[in-house]
Amino acid sequence: KRSDLLVKYAQNISEHRNTVDRLLQLYWKYGQDKNALLPAYANSGGAGKERKATVPLGAPKRSRTLAVVRSRKYILTEKDKEKIKKSLKKHYLKEGGDSLVETYKKFLRKYFASEVKIAEALDQFPHAPSLRQFAYWKSKLISKDVEIQARTSVRDYLLNKRGTTGSATERSPIPGDVFEIDATVADVHIVSTFSNQRVLGRPTIYSIVDRATRMIVGFHVSLYFASWRAARQALVNCFLPKQEYCSQYGIHISEAEWPCHHIPEELVCDNGEMIGLQPEEHLVPFTQLSFAPPYRPDRKSFVERRFDILN
Repeated sequence: KRSDLLVKYAQNISEHRNTVDRLLQLYWKYGQDKNALLPAYANSGGAGKERKATVPLGAPKRSRTLAVVRSRKYILTEKDKEKIKKSLKKHYLKEGGDSLVETYKKFLRKYFASEVKIAEALDQFPHAPSLRQFAYWKSKLISKDVEIQARTSVRDYLLNKRGTTGSATERSPIPGDVFEIDATVADVHIVSTFSNQRVLGRPTIYSIVDRATRMIVGFHVSLYFASWRAARQALVNCFLPKQEYCSQYGIHISEAEWPCHHIPEELVCDNGEMIGLQPEEHLVPFTQLSFAPPYRPDRKSFVERRFDILN
């Protein structure tokens, strides 16, 4: 019965029965909406499929008189793509490697030397892959992540180039859960009170920051280098009430103005002063020590940012 109705309707509108049937199937398939009959341009073009070109792609060039003879379009073969990949690995994909333009020039000198010489003699463009083709196939053959890793050091990649997701606060949302400790040498010189011509040295500032609230919960300034001797003084300051500490220097505050005199669940630190028998003996019974990898200040970024304020 449905088939008879389709045939009758197709005759009334002067269309083939198969055309009406196809449009009806699309109407049902895409939600019985008039937009279901729109052309499916999203399926056109073969997205993600590599085309095997045997003739130059794109619109033909208009015939016109030019000052320089126009070069013929070069159609790359699979061998050419392998040569491009070899050149990129040899000259481009390494730390401190050549620029893409310089790599392209070396690519031409190695694989298209005769074409380049003939073109120079005739004052023409060489019949070889263009820089645009070279750059296009570089992006097709080498992923962006592989390119960045190959052209940067491991330290620079992990610190500045790698993909980052989330925030350090997400792993420690509770105040007092995780503290970060680090030291820096101040950009000032301490002189003697007896003679300003006698320089004692640059002080070392130890700072401890709560990861959840970004509050400085403890600090210590001394002329010692970064060591356990100076770090333990910063920890003592971190664990004791600040009201009594500030009153020693004539600064009167309330407990609510600097409410931090607690031992954290975890202490993030460097591999230097916190490694040894003394830190383990005095700290491990109270808190867990987490060591940041070398050359990774981003693993304790909150205390690092506080040094921008202090210095």
